[in-house]
Amino acid sequence: MDSIIKYFFVIVIVAFMVILNGFVGKSLWEWFLVPFGLVSITLAHAIGIGLVVSAFSHHSGCKVSEEPKDVLMMITRPFVLYGVGFGIHYYFM
Repeated sequence: MDSIIKYFFVIVIVAFMVILNGFVGKSLWEWFLVPFGLVSITLAHAIGIGLVVSAFSHHSGCKVSEEPKDVLMMITRPFVLYGVGFGIHYYFM
């Protein structure tokens, strides 16, 4: 039973991270590419673009790690990207 709960939480966390990364990608697209004339994208488009990019940039030498620092980095990365993008967009554009 514990393994079922563990897998459920992993699926929920992965789904949350996919949506969060899609939101960050959509925001960065809106801020930095739409002013150059590219069309606006939806959250679904941003998630799809992210999946395509990750499919082609997979590193076969990488292994899944459960180290706390690796998990923390996976969770904080989208927030850092969003914060940096927001700062550039807000202060320089």
